[in-house]
Amino acid sequence: MEQCKDIVDEKIGEIDRIITQLSLNDKIISLLKISNDFTGNEYYKLWEISKDLLPYTVSSDFMKYMFLYFRNSNVILSPVWGSYKLNVFFENTVKHDKITYEDWSVNISDKNIIKKVLPSLMLKFVNEEKPMLTYIHRITCNNPVNDGKIIVFIDNSQINKLLSRINLDGGGWISVLDAEGVPLINAGKIPTELSDFNFLHNYFSARKGYFEHNFIDSKMFVTYTTSSYNGWIYIAAVPKNIIMAKVAHVKRITIILTFLYLVSGLIIAYLLAYRNTKPVKGLIEKIKSIFSENFQNGKNEYEIIESTISRIVSKNEQLYQIIENQKPILKSAFIKRLINGEFSNMDELNAFMLNADIMLANGKFLVVILQITGYGEIIDDSILKELNKARAIISNIEIENKILSYDLNEKSIVLIFRYGEHDLDEKIKEHCEQTIKILNEKLITYYNIKCIFAFGDICNSILDIYSSYNKAYITMDAIKVKNYVRNNKSSNLGNDVNMLFDAVSVNGNNDSDAINGEEIPLISWYEEIPDKISAYFYPEKIEKRIIKLVKAGEVLELEKVLQYIYYENFSRRNLDKAELDNFLNELNNTYIKTRHTLNLLEDVSMDRKFEEITDIKNSINKIELFYKIQHRFVELCRKADEERKERNNELSKRIIEYIDSNYSNPNLSLQMMADYFGLNDVYMSRFFKKHIGENFSVYLEKVRIKKAAYMLRKQNYSIDTISKMVGYNNAVSFRRAFKKVIGANPSEYKMKI
Repeated sequence: MEQCKDIVDEKIGEIDRIITQLSLNDKIISLLKISNDFTGNEYYKLWEISKDLLPYTVSSDFMKYMFLYFRNSNVILSPVWGSYKLNVFFENTVKHDKITYEDWSVNISDKNIIKKVLPSLMLKFVNEEKPMLTYIHRITCNNPVNDGKIIVFIDNSQINKLLSRINLDGGGWISVLDAEGVPLINAGKIPTELSDFNFLHNYFSARKGYFEHNFIDSKMFVTYTTSSYNGWIYIAAVPKNIIMAKVAHVKRITIILTFLYLVSGLIIAYLLAYRNTKPVKGLIEKIKSIFSENFQNGKNEYEIIESTISRIVSKNEQLYQIIENQKPILKSAFIKRLINGEFSNMDELNAFMLNADIMLANGKFLVVILQITGYGEIIDDSILKELNKARAIISNIEIENKILSYDLNEKSIVLIFRYGEHDLDEKIKEHCEQTIKILNEKLITYYNIKCIFAFGDICNSILDIYSSYNKAYITMDAIKVKNYVRNNKSSNLGNDVNMLFDAVSVNGNNDSDAINGEEIPLISWYEEIPDKISAYFYPEKIEKRIIKLVKAGEVLELEKVLQYIYYENFSRRNLDKAELDNFLNELNNTYIKTRHTLNLLEDVSMDRKFEEITDIKNSINKIELFYKIQHRFVELCRKADEERKERNNELSKRIIEYIDSNYSNPNLSLQMMADYFGLNDVYMSRFFKKHIGENFSVYLEKVRIKKAAYMLRKQNYSIDTISKMVGYNNAVSFRRAFKKVIGANPSEYKMKI
């Protein structure tokens, strides 16, 4: 009904706009002023006006006929049938039992009526008779006395066509009232008591609404709406039983549809739940297999998962706390390996630094050994407590440029200093000495702790810190020997420095005593130690480092270590033939030991470049002999490196073949692959990244998507089927991965090919 009202308002509005345009027509205005009968000239104007009216009559299907009434001359003009006197027009067209000429003409001729609609009447035009509404609208010129009317006849069928959209089954009816409540059009069976609609006005309290009313025949449900354009009231009444029957029908349909939706929803929900809980059930089975001894039956799946996650989180927190507690131990173990030269390359060193939560940038490094003095040789519980306290104090003091410290023993602390790559060595030495003097002053002034300091040499790489430490260690060793000589002047000392170091400790009570008029200095540098040392240099940690570097295939680092021990034994020390023979024998034995520990014995036994050197004592040129042994080491290291690379390449090939054979397994993981090859998963992850070139998960994803793309091109499988064939549990993950790798969705990719 609202739509019907809006359409009628629009059509009436069109008529009003046409009337407004005609009101501005100069020809019409000129004829409105003529009060006498029209003459020949005026009739010519009437003919011209009728021509002007004709297009308007065909412009609107709502407007059946249009007439122009000139009040002063009492003439009515039709664009089709010409002009008539008003009474003649009434007799031929409008005459009806329900209305007289006087009653009808007063609505036409009354100049006070501006706009009015007459109720529906049966009107006859030529041989056509049908009910129509008469729409009267005044046109005026500048003189209100001279006016006229435009009369439009609206075909009831046009409005009834709109009203017919409203279902009137079961005795319903429709009525359209004008703004004064006069019925204009009725449709359906109007109740007998509705000869006058005025009593219904009490119900029209709003612009639109509905109400119930008991008519004589039946109880009706009445709805109404009011036009905001012309005030017409549109009323529709339907028997209440018809409404309730429709409501009951809608209710039944709603209940049936709701039931069907619920049933189908339950079925779909069950299927989706089954599909989505399948991975959950698989997860529960895994939990049962892993936590079989602590698994609790009787709980639902989500409680099991929640309790398992809580248990894992709790254990992880405990593990994290254990790791945090282990960090000082890990740090000490790292520093110990660092100063002993147990790292063969930067990758290994970086891995251990990360594990110990230590960050060391490259640069220049200097190792200083701090020795607490004043406690003599006797050690008991109280002295150990004092020494522990002293070491704790020293470790907690902020020392400029110090990056690491390590408790070497109860009296000694290793301090590692770092400087910039471009810092000058002299500036580093000067700055470090000043820093140590400030530290010593603090220790004496505030804590009464006396120390001496042994400096190594400046090194240019983290991997060479062991060299600086060895030199600091030798320097401290020399200080102890000097102190031992001072305290045992009458003894037969001999030349073995290592024997002296094992036999003595610093006697703090005599630190300030003089030897030949000289005091033991606070700071001693490695370069200040006398050159003429008669014992050869080949400590056990150097031997271990050589063996480790050969096994790792690190040729450059191996050559650096061999040149270091060459400098110590051939350049810096004054060794006799017997000491050189002992040194070269030790070095050659290390070579033999290394060769036997490697799995290269069959390969090297037939190659002369790996043969053992046996006649060391009879060799005259010891330097040449050293270089022969060095050459053996380097060749062995290269051979080990080749073998290692072959093994790594073979393992890489086997890993790729394994992935190509098992990519369709949705459970394929790094752990599963590591277990297959008998390797640790962390090692497998690093090996994969280093030798394959990318992370395992990225590589596996690319393999799977590459296989899927081939299937989309060559085989006629659905996308869901292909996703399962290449190892994805669901199509959503597959589509996301395909988009990431290929740059297009599987559907788009399939359409392009």
